[in-house]
Amino acid sequence: AAAEKAAAEQAAAEKAAAEKAAAEKAAAEKAAAEKAAAEKAAAEQAAAEKAAAEQAAAEQAAAEKAAAEKAAAEQATAEQAAAEKAAAEKAAAEKAAAEQAAAEQAAAEKAAAERAAAEQAAKISLSVKTAPEVGEYLTLIGSARNIVNINLNNAQSGFSVAYEGYYERDNYQHQYNFKSKVNGKGVVFNLANRLNDIEGGVQIRLADLTTSTESDKVRLQSKTKLTSVIGYGGYYFDEFKLYTALGVAKARFNTKIDGQAPTSMNSHFSSTGIFAKGGISYTQPFGNISLKEYIALSYNNLGLGELTDSNGDKIEVSDKLPLSSEVGVMVDYNGELWNFNAGIGVSYDLGKLQVRYKDTDRNYSRGTGKLKFNLDLGSSYKLAQHLYLTQDVKLALDSNHYQNAIFNLGVKFTW
Repeated sequence: AAAEKAAAEQAAAEKAAAEKAAAEKAAAEKAAAEKAAAEKAAAEQAAAEKAAAEQAAAEQAAAEKAAAEKAAAEQATAEQAAAEKAAAEKAAAEKAAAEQAAAEQAAAEKAAAERAAAEQAAKISLSVKTAPEVGEYLTLIGSARNIVNINLNNAQSGFSVAYEGYYERDNYQHQYNFKSKVNGKGVVFNLANRLNDIEGGVQIRLADLTTSTESDKVRLQSKTKLTSVIGYGGYYFDEFKLYTALGVAKARFNTKIDGQAPTSMNSHFSSTGIFAKGGISYTQPFGNISLKEYIALSYNNLGLGELTDSNGDKIEVSDKLPLSSEVGVMVDYNGELWNFNAGIGVSYDLGKLQVRYKDTDRNYSRGTGKLKFNLDLGSSYKLAQHLYLTQDVKLALDSNHYQNAIFNLGVKFTW
């Protein structure tokens, strides 16, 4: 019984030990399980936190990338807008410049067309109406001025009377186109005397001229009666001679109109002017032959003044510098019965004979810087004691269309 009791106690003790061991094992396993669960939970939490952190980082990176891309897109858009704006402004500026250039070109073309039309209209007006009458004014006064002159190089003591014939041709080609011609005749009286080294005299000229000026549709013909009185004097010293002249001339004009187009040319008008001349000559004698060189300056304002035509328009005939210079050389031969002289020279018109319609810009001129070549051929034949038959031819021409000739035939009584 004790053995059984001991066995029972031992069995109970072993059972208790076994239960305790089982309980401890269960507790250990439970603790291990809880630890494992805790570690797993911690690991899962760490993983979750890591994933959350990585997701947050990814989202932040994505946000930053999106922001950067947005900023880049906005910058690109702004740059594109600026470029488009600049291009638009450039295009607008180019368009404005092109439009301005086109407008300026159109204005220039319009002005050129208007100017051409005005010039054409003026040309038509001139060729139909104004050209002949302007040319007639210029020709009338110009030819009268050419005749009012005096040759002081070979003046001699005595009295002479001579018949003169006049011839002149010219062709005007400026804004107008017309031709003019002059024919005429006259008589010249000359009285001179020399006392020692002093010489003095007077010349009187009466001339009748017929002038015609033609264009396509108008022909004007005028008669000019010219009277001039010129006094002159000279002083001799050694081989030199100083001479001067001063006089007055009056021209009366009567115009006849023949043509299809109207003209406002006056049928009657007149002009009065002053003539003056001064110069010096040098003579070198070689037996019966002498060589004479001369230079002179003349002033002739015949025709200067204001006219009123038949329409009531004021016309000014003017010359700011009515001067002409001349230089030349002459050879004289003095024989018992015959005397001959021949001269050649040039003259230059310093001024410009001009016809202008007052209060307008229409003006027309003749003789601007006209350089003329002059030829003088003369002779005299002794008819009786102190009585000579004289003749002289004076020619003048320029490089264009101007031609002028004066023929002189007379008698001279010397003392």
